[in-house]
Amino acid sequence: MAMNDKVLAGRQEVIDYIVTSIQENNTVPWQKSTLFEGNFNPISGTHYKGGNRLRLAISAMKNQFDDPRWVTFKQAKEKGYHLEKGSKGTQIEFYESKIVKPDEKEQQAMTEEEIKKATKHYVVIKTYTVFNASQFSNFPELELPNQLSEEDRIKELETIISNSEAPIFFDSPTSQHYNPALDEIHVAPRNQFKSQEAMYSTIMHEIGHSTGHESRLNRDLSGKFGSESYAKEELRAEFTSVFLNQKYNLEVSQQQLDNNTAYLHSWVKVMREDPNELFKAVQDAEKAVNYIETRMLQKELVKNLSTIEQKQALVDESLKIYESKLKDSQLEESAIAEKIKATKFTLSKFAKNINVSKDNLKTVLAPLKDGNEKAYLTNIKTLKQTIKTKEKQQSKGNE
Repeated sequence: MAMNDKVLAGRQEVIDYIVTSIQENNTVPWQKSTLFEGNFNPISGTHYKGGNRLRLAISAMKNQFDDPRWVTFKQAKEKGYHLEKGSKGTQIEFYESKIVKPDEKEQQAMTEEEIKKATKHYVVIKTYTVFNASQFSNFPELELPNQLSEEDRIKELETIISNSEAPIFFDSPTSQHYNPALDEIHVAPRNQFKSQEAMYSTIMHEIGHSTGHESRLNRDLSGKFGSESYAKEELRAEFTSVFLNQKYNLEVSQQQLDNNTAYLHSWVKVMREDPNELFKAVQDAEKAVNYIETRMLQKELVKNLSTIEQKQALVDESLKIYESKLKDSQLEESAIAEKIKATKFTLSKFAKNINVSKDNLKTVLAPLKDGNEKAYLTNIKTLKQTIKTKEKQQSKGNE
C-alpha cells in the first residue's frame, strides 16, 4: 500500500494532536461520546469510516464543529453553498486500486498464466479535502435521525449481553476483565456498579476484548500488562467501547477512565513508533462493533431469517407439485394461475410467522402435494387455531 508524503503528514498531524492532549491533559480526546457521531457526506451518501472517521472527529473537536455533515468544495459550489471567508478544509483519504500488466509487446511472448503472475496489484492512498457544514453560510438545516427509545436502548444492550459469545459472569467485585484463555468475561455483580450506565459501558469494553478471540476476529491477545501488544489490544477495546457508548449514549465509567490513565503513556509510545497503529486500531474496532452487531445483537434476527428462508423453500417446492396436479386436471391456465397466486400468498404469510414451525408447515403442505384441497383447507384452519393459542400463551407470559 503506497502512501505519499501528504498522506503521512496528515496522519502525523492527528497523532501529534492526540499525543499533545494526553501529555497536557492526562486524558484522551475521544472521551466525549459525540466525538465519533456518524460523520457523512449528504451529497454522495458516504458514511465515513476508519481513519477518516477519526480525522473528522478530531477536526470537529479542534474547530468546535457541531454538524456531522462534510462536503467537498466542488460539491458545495454545485449546490450553491457559500463557504465562509478564511475557512480551512480537513484532509481525508481514499484508496485507489491500480493494476499494472506487462506491456502489449511483452504479453505476446507470454502465456495467460505468465501474464497473470506478472500482473501487479497496488493500493494507492490519496487525499482530498472536505469542509464541514458549519463552515457554510447557507447550508440546509440538519435533520436529526430518529433516536432509540429508552426501552429499545436497554433492550438492545441486554440482548448483546445475553448473546455474548464469551460467557459473562457477574462474580468479580474488584476486577473487571476478559480472560482469553477461558474465553470468559468477569465483572462485578450488577447491584455493585455505581450506575446502570457504568455497568453497560464496562461490559461493552470487555465484550470488545472478547471479539479478538481466535474463534472470532483472531487478534493478538497474548500480551502481558505493560507490554506493547497489551497496549495495542487495549486501544482496540477502547475504541470499540467508544463507538458503542456513542451509539447507546453511555457515559464512560470511572473505572474505564482510571484504566485509561494506566495505558496513556503506553499508547503515546505505540503511536510515536508507528503512527499507522492508531488508524489500524480504529479499523479493528469497527470490525469488532460489526461483529457484535451481527453475531450478538442481530443473532435472533439472523436465525429467524434463516428459518423463514427454509420454510419458504418448502412452500415453493410444494407449489410446483400442486401446480402440476392442477394442470393434470385440465383447468384453464388463468384459473390455475389464480389458484397458485392465492395459495402462495397464504402460505408465504405462514412461512414468515415465527409461531409456525417447519413441521407445522409440512403438515399443511402434505395434502396439497396430492392435490387434496379439502384436506389442505382443513389443515389451514387447524394451523390458524394453533397460532392463536401460541399468541395467547406469549401474551400471558409478558404480563
